[in-house]
Amino acid sequence: MKTWMKTLALGLTMAWMAHTAHATETENYGFRILPVPGKITIDGDYSDWDLSAGIFTCGQVEYLRDKYALWLHGMYDEENVYILARWLDITPLNNPELRGGFPWNGDCLQVRFRLFPGDTVNETTSYCNFWQDASGESAMDRQTPDYRNGNRINLDFPSNMFYEREGAFQAFKKDEDGKGYTQEIKIPWKSISATGKVPAVGERFMMTFEPNFTAGEFGRITIKDLFNDKGLPNRVFTWRAYDSWGFATLEAKGNVEPQPVRLADSRTFPVTMVDGKPVAD
Repeated sequence: MKTWMKTLALGLTMAWMAHTAHATETENYGFRILPVPGKITIDGDYSDWDLSAGIFTCGQVEYLRDKYALWLHGMYDEENVYILARWLDITPLNNPELRGGFPWNGDCLQVRFRLFPGDTVNETTSYCNFWQDASGESAMDRQTPDYRNGNRINLDFPSNMFYEREGAFQAFKKDEDGKGYTQEIKIPWKSISATGKVPAVGERFMMTFEPNFTAGEFGRITIKDLFNDKGLPNRVFTWRAYDSWGFATLEAKGNVEPQPVRLADSRTFPVTMVDGKPVAD
């Protein structure tokens, strides 16, 4: 084979290897929280949910979209905000930590809220962890880094006191095929708002998600998603990189047009509703 042909062949092979080794993260802009369509029961069953505004999130779409990924959904009413996570997880609900440990060491949904950003009176930032511990117990906790007039806002409670004192609640349900589970969460607005003020319909606030998976015996996979388009997002210290967080909007109506899956390289893929659930092409 001539030298130039060998060089071309080698270049094409290297390009193919580089392409196949590439792993792309999702990078969703915007999260629509829909009004509840009726009475909601927190039982891990999403048949009473409007799933049309769901966003798909994954850390390596090319390889893990069917193994370690999830769909995130939000709804609201006057008293609560609801979060639904539909996990794709080949080892579901196997967090190795006990309650009071480090929830992010395994299966855990971390949700960050910043209500009323820029409002010096009502702005409240909350770090929330929702998970099932190694004993099978529900575990929830919430902290806040905010200060007002030199005093820390009193929103800190020990693990699981979130539920016992304030009415937050969650439920889990494994998929029948054993390759995933549903996590359904109710969060009272009063537990993430320092003054008790509730966002109005049409209003938006800052939000981001950090889902974690147990991977193997000692490893874990963490995903960071829901950002804004104001530059490169901080995927390392996302929990405190407020400028990177995306925006959630309380929509006036449900049954919205599904938004495409967006990747970090700006590619998008269409989403359609199939049997009441969003499906990405």
